[in-house]
Amino acid sequence: MLKTTKHTLEPGFILYSDNDKVTISIFEEVAQKEKPIIDVVDSLGARNRVWKLTPPEKIKRVQEIFKDQQLVIADGHHRYETACTYRDMRREEKKDWDENDAFNFRMTYLVPVEDEGLVVLATHRCLAKVKVTPEQEEIFKKYFEIEEISKEKIPEFLEKNQDNHVFVYYQDGKAKSMIMKDPTTINEFVKDRSEEYKNLDVVILRDMIFQGIMGLSDLKIDDDIFYERWWNEAIQKVDEGKYKVVFILNPTRAKQVLAVAKNHERMPQKSTDFYPKMISGLTMMSLEDGEKLN
Repeated sequence: MLKTTKHTLEPGFILYSDNDKVTISIFEEVAQKEKPIIDVVDSLGARNRVWKLTPPEKIKRVQEIFKDQQLVIADGHHRYETACTYRDMRREEKKDWDENDAFNFRMTYLVPVEDEGLVVLATHRCLAKVKVTPEQEEIFKKYFEIEEISKEKIPEFLEKNQDNHVFVYYQDGKAKSMIMKDPTTINEFVKDRSEEYKNLDVVILRDMIFQGIMGLSDLKIDDDIFYERWWNEAIQKVDEGKYKVVFILNPTRAKQVLAVAKNHERMPQKSTDFYPKMISGLTMMSLEDGEKLN
């Protein structure tokens, strides 16, 4: 697509830190005082608005926030790698390229982790071929407090225990909550990783529960394991027989993503689902010959 159109059709999604909310204040002020240059409702009924920041002094303040910190790719790792490959290809084609050529850049959507509008949705794990055996549940009890709960209570349980490592697994019409007794027991299953990485719920679920206790070391996506955004839909599919069991978990926090990335570690697969994202085609960037960014 990139080679054919010579356009970037959607931005990457980048996180940064703004503890003093400098950029947040600037963006809020612009949004309150100015009319958006784009204002559309997409197919999902979400309103998408884009403002243009033009005062040089405000742009400089935003640049100063970015200058001395590490920015983190929240969504679009593969698109970033594609952009680098495309850049290298264009440099080979154009021997007299310079640093301002547009193909050296990637259009990006930057969001501070402190922004209250930033939401990370959970991605629940569904196993299609196996379920928890009574023997495995007994091992669970060594590491977790296990209790049967009604499926209607699942959201309440997860929200109430956001500061703990908790899960709910649902199979055979029953939901069972899991509260980790001692977070340091993850060290029995994960080594040579940072504490920030080991304390991710998705790591505990994958490395401790799936691989360590259940012996599921080679789960193939869309064959052995499936991912669902909404817990109630996942449960319905278990009841319908599409899945054997679903493990429901809290979303990863944006600050956790930032902390892991600053340790130069890559987040596990399907560990984040950031919202809102800009729809494709809302903003586009030309990478055609002669286009430059100065």
